[in-house]
Amino acid sequence: MRFRYIEILDDLIDALLDLRQIDSALGRAKQLLDHDPLHEAAYRRLMKVYAVQGNRPAAVRVYHACASILQKELGVEPSPNTGGSNSTPPRW
Repeated sequence: MRFRYIEILDDLIDALLDLRQIDSALGRAKQLLDHDPLHEAAYRRLMKVYAVQGNRPAAVRVYHACASILQKELGVEPSPNTGGSNSTPPRW
């Protein structure tokens, strides 16, 4: 059931972005992250929404929050899919 919830939110975020309803997509991306703060893909979704919004500083803050919580809670760095290498935020 948990996986289905995440899948539905992912699909909803995509649909909202396609419709250019950026504020709604942003709210759902935050909801996805609130649901599971250790789910790295949720950080990527939120960074994507901020990037579409043109808000790179917010996307970089999300990347650093992701890196911090993954290091603190799991002792790992974000995967290359989430950003650059060596704790470098993605470039859009």
